Order: sequence, then structure tokens, then C-alpha cells
Amino acid sequence: MRYRVAGNDPDARTNCFLEQWVYKMAVPDFQTLMLPLLRLAGDGERHAFAEAVELLSQEFQLSDDDRGQLLKSGQTRFYNRVGWTTTYLKKAGLLQAVGSGRFEITERGREVLGSRPAAIDIAFLESRFPEMSAFRSARSTGDAGDDEPPATFDVASGTWSRRDGVEERIRDLLARIIPSEAIRRAALDFLAAAIDNADEERSNAWNLRETAYGLRVMTGRLLACEVVRSTMRVSVIGPVSDDVRSALGADIENDAEFKKVPGALLLTFPVEHAAGALGLLRDGFNSFVDLAMARVRRPVSLEEHVPEAVTYIAGIVGRALPQPDPITEPQEAEHLDDAPDEEDSGGSREPKIRGRAPIFEPGQRAIATLVDDIERGLIALPDLQRPFVWEDTKVRDLLDSLFLGFPVGTLVFWHTSNDKEARALGAERPGLRATTLVIDGQQRLTSLFAVMRGVEVIDKDGTTRKITIAFRPRDGRFEVADAAIRNDPEFLANATELWNGTRAMPQIRRDLMNALRDQGRAVDEKYEDAADFNLARAHAISDYRFPTVDIRKTAASPDDEITEEDVAEIFVRINNQGTRLGQADFVLTLLSVFHGELRDRIEERARSMSQGTVVGIDTQQLLRAICGVAFGRARMSAVYRYLRGIDPTTGEADTARRVKLLGQLDDAANDCMELTPWRDYLLRVKHAGFVSPALVASKNAIVNACTFYIRGRKAGVRKNRLDEMIARWVVIGYRV
Repeated sequence: MRYRVAGNDPDARTNCFLEQWVYKMAVPDFQTLMLPLLRLAGDGERHAFAEAVELLSQEFQLSDDDRGQLLKSGQTRFYNRVGWTTTYLKKAGLLQAVGSGRFEITERGREVLGSRPAAIDIAFLESRFPEMSAFRSARSTGDAGDDEPPATFDVASGTWSRRDGVEERIRDLLARIIPSEAIRRAALDFLAAAIDNADEERSNAWNLRETAYGLRVMTGRLLACEVVRSTMRVSVIGPVSDDVRSALGADIENDAEFKKVPGALLLTFPVEHAAGALGLLRDGFNSFVDLAMARVRRPVSLEEHVPEAVTYIAGIVGRALPQPDPITEPQEAEHLDDAPDEEDSGGSREPKIRGRAPIFEPGQRAIATLVDDIERGLIALPDLQRPFVWEDTKVRDLLDSLFLGFPVGTLVFWHTSNDKEARALGAERPGLRATTLVIDGQQRLTSLFAVMRGVEVIDKDGTTRKITIAFRPRDGRFEVADAAIRNDPEFLANATELWNGTRAMPQIRRDLMNALRDQGRAVDEKYEDAADFNLARAHAISDYRFPTVDIRKTAASPDDEITEEDVAEIFVRINNQGTRLGQADFVLTLLSVFHGELRDRIEERARSMSQGTVVGIDTQQLLRAICGVAFGRARMSAVYRYLRGIDPTTGEADTARRVKLLGQLDDAANDCMELTPWRDYLLRVKHAGFVSPALVASKNAIVNACTFYIRGRKAGVRKNRLDEMIARWVVIGYRV
């Protein structure tokens, strides 16, 4: 209500004063909002933040002018204060987040409302809940004022709020903890790479936090990397070689949370080594980010994200960086999450018979018989399997574990009723027909077959190589053969001889002993006894009996025959439990099952498109580009379920929908894999100044821009305009 002055009427003057007072106090402070916001949540329903802002503005009868008051950051004052109120109530445990931008009251919150408080403010919260004191203390230590609210995300504009002074505070903090500009730039380059990697995997599950002494990138709920004082902390999937650790001056820290992430290590090293860290740790760090994101099953709170820090880093490294995107996926893709399960908690409530009898049988197979069957082509790989990716050191470790009698896991085989198209393990014979296919254990079986038969394997890049492992009978040690080991008479230079029958075991023993004596080495009875025992034990590795799980038709009904889709689901679930497979691997699995010819084309064309170009492209990068052209999205965690054709209402796979989507993907693949558009696009990249691979800091950025180029061609954008836009985009992406 507004009052007007009527002459010298004292009541009118009083009303005028009241009007001015009400106007000045119309936008309540965030402490005044605490009790009304808690009462709003007291109905037990889940509320959206935007809904709370609207309802509270109505309760306080805010005018349009009140609602429109802006801070210097461009955010409205009232929106800002409600955001800060929500944060305090959450930190006190009175509210809890239930998804992006939504909250509900907790049991503690109901108890507080039941006590009928006259008001709730900071003093009230601190006097009852110790965590509030800890929260305020932490913010004070971090130089963040108590009146500074968390950054908020404006759904309408799709942007984060910018708070006054925060970017300057970040700049001053980093200049203080890392005085050298060159070292500071190198450390921020690593953080920028972490941000790009995390956002590419899942844009709503990472954040960049400000701490009292630096910045921290969180992937899901796990620390990915951190700059703190004069050190860096980086999470990787090991092992990390002694040479790399020595080059970085890195020590392994024990982190209890990482016990749930197989092979995860948290490395700490001086920030002076940041310049070389990305090159040395890239693969292990990328693998950690993939696994950390794959663990995310619930919404990740972005309340502690500092968008100003991302803006500051982008300015220092000279390229645009993404911000996390808390927006929920649209209806078309709302069922596309990281979990490959078909069932949706919000799916159909219709009764459904789903279970069936076990489709597997446990068993055991000796390594010798497995290797024989592989050699005869009776055991092979389904197309859904990856290439051989193990390093020689992992093959050595496998043999050592078998030598010591350690368990080395279970093999999973699929026994089909009819011959299936298959590939030989580690070899070039893609046209096999087999009835026993390896679903889990490919890397182990390929390793054993390659070593025991002395055959070459096909690596992930299509090249052939031979795995040579040496054995030292004196102490039973397996080692990767090198020049020094081959010249050492104590070693059997090629352990393949233990199993391929070229020399009998007594002959191997005699030759080793004679070679030692010829070089004047002392060979006593104790040495011979140890050598005899270790040689016999190594030879007996071929008798080791692997536990197996044999998937086969076990029910009487023809309807229970195991399908390729069942096997693909088994493969994904097994490999999603610990083996380092990315979401793109799972999409390739689906293509193997439902469109094997397309997967073959993608793999073959990725190799040919990389020849003689400024930037190479691998299978997964080409797959992302194709998905971007087909569906306007390239995040593999979404595309995986999208391609399965899951109906969002019933949670069931819709065959017709899947066929339609695969058809779209096929058309997009044709557009992306034509050599002429690819060469034209690379010319645009060269015109932008990237004339050498050494100038390309991120292949993903170049490949992703190709998606825009192809979509622009399909949309009919004029060629000169499209060329200009793509060249500008590539340059800006690196040099802003």
C-alpha cells in the first residue's frame, strides 16, 4: 500500500514516513527469511527454488520495484537472499537437497517448527546445531564474508550469477600462494584440463570450489585435483611408474574414500612440477575422472561451486571453459543416466513377470585346454569386445600371480546354440564362426595365449607386437624382457619355452646351468634345488584351473534362449563394476549387437581419417561427433540408453524406436565419415592457424567443432559464413 502527502496533515506526514520506511525495508534480509522458508517447506512437499522465491515474495508483498532491485552482479537482491537463506538452513540440517534446484524439510526441520520459534536467525542456529559454527568458521577462514551468498544458477538464462569481488579474491589468493606467474599459469592449465574433461563426461556432476588455501575440482563426490598452497594434489588410476613419480616429486597419500575406486591413487607434488604433470598423468587422470563420474547415482550439490573461479582460470589459460549445468535433462532424454539398468523408479506400475531361472553354470577350465581351444578357433571374441589393451607389465603380473597360486578372477563364456560371427583373441582373423565367446576375461586369455604360444597380438591402434616375458629360475621372478635381461644367463630370456615344447624341461635346466658355469658363476646345490622347483612350478601354470561362468540355454522353453541383447547387458554390468571402460565403450557394445557393420565402419574410418592430418581421431571421438550430428548431443552416458530405445513411461526397450534411432545414427555416420567434408573441415582448422599437431592442445575441441561444421552443412548455412564461424570458434576456443 502507498501513501500520499495531503497538505500539512500530520497523519499524512506520518504515512509518508511509513511509506519510505516500508520501501527501504521491503526486501527482507536473509535471516528474516529463515522461518518463513522453513514454514513453506513444512508441508512435506518438495519445492523448487524458483517456486520458493515467488511464494516468499508474495508473502512479503513485494512490489515489482522490490523484486527488480539488482545487485552489481546483475542478480536480483531478493533472489540472492533467498539463495543464502536456503544454504544456511541446509547447513543446519533443517532442509535437504532432493535434486537440482529442489529441496525438502528434514526431520530436524520438523522438530524446529514443532517448537514454535518466534524467529530463526544465525544465533538461533549456532546455539542448537554445532555444524553451523563449523560452517561459519570455515567460510571465515576462506575469507568469504558472512553476507556473501552462494552462486546461483538462473534457469531462464542458463547462466551462473556473478558475485562482487569474488573473482578478484580468487586472483589475489592464487597470486599469494603461487607467486611465480609461469608456475601459476601451469597449475591453472591443469585445472582447466580437469574442468574440460569432467564437463565432457557429465556436465551436472562436477564443481570448482574455493578453499582457504586454493582451488579444488570435484568430480562427483571425489577430489579430482587441487591447487593448495605450494603443492598440487591429483587423483589418478595407477599404477604410476617410479620414473613419473620421481619426475614429479610425488608422494602417494592414503585416502580412505578411494578404497571404493579400484586402483585410485592421490598424488601430491610440488606445484613447480605442474607444467609436466598433465603430460605425465593424463591417461591415469582421465581414467579417474571417468570412474568418478560413473560412480554418481544421486544428484550432486553444486552449492559450493565458484563460477567466478572458472571465469578467472579461462582468462589466464586463454580459452573458454564450461560451467557446470544443473539443468535437468529434457523429457526426451530424462531416462538417460549413467546407470545402464532398464528399470526406472518412475516407470510403469503395471504388473510384470520378469525373473527367470539362472542362465549360467559354474565350472573350471585348465589354462592348457583354454589355450588349445583358442588356437583351434573354438573360443573367440564377440564383436562387442575391445581390442587388446594391456601393457607388457600387466602380462608379467598375471603370470606372477598364477605362479604364486593367487586367484586371478573368473572367466565368463557365452555358449551359443549356433555359430556366431567372432574375432580371434589378439589376432587378425575377424571372420571366425564360434560357439564359445569370451564375455569377461579377454585381456587375461589373450595375454596367456600370446605368451604360451609366442604369437603376436593386435594392439588397440591396429599394430602387431610380440609380448616377451623372461623368467629367472633362481628366485622365480618374471620380468619384461629387455636387452640386459636377454644377455643375463640367469634368465630364461623367453618364458614361452616353458610351455610351447620346443625344449624339454630337463634340457632347459641343463642349458641354464651350463650357461652360468661357462661365465664363471657359482652354482651350488641350493641354487640348483631352487631353480628346479621354480622351473617346475612355472611349467605347471598351464595346469591352473580358471573358475568359469558358462552362460548357456538352461531352460526348456525356446523363449528363454539367451539373446545378443542379454549378453550385451551382462557385458556392460560386469565392466561397469570396476574395469576401466568409458561410456563410449558401452555405446560401441550396443552397436556391436544391433548394428555391427556400423561399428566396423567407424573403427576403420577413424584410422583412415587420421592419416596425414593435423589432428588424429580415434574411434570414440568419431563416435561422439556422429552422435552430436545425429541427436544434437554427444555425452555418452546419455546416448547409451538413448540408443537402447528405452520408453520413458514403461521403462521397456522399444524395438521400433531403437531401429529408428539407429537409422538416424547411420545417416549421421555417412555425413561425418565422408572424406571430402572432413578434409574441407581440416582446411578450416589450418586456416585458423593450427598447421601442426604440436599446436593442438585438445583434440576433443577440434573434433567437437567438426560436429558443428557437419550440422551447419546439413542446415544449409552458406559456405563462406560457415567457414568463418568454424574458424572463429576454433580460435576463440583456444585463445580467448
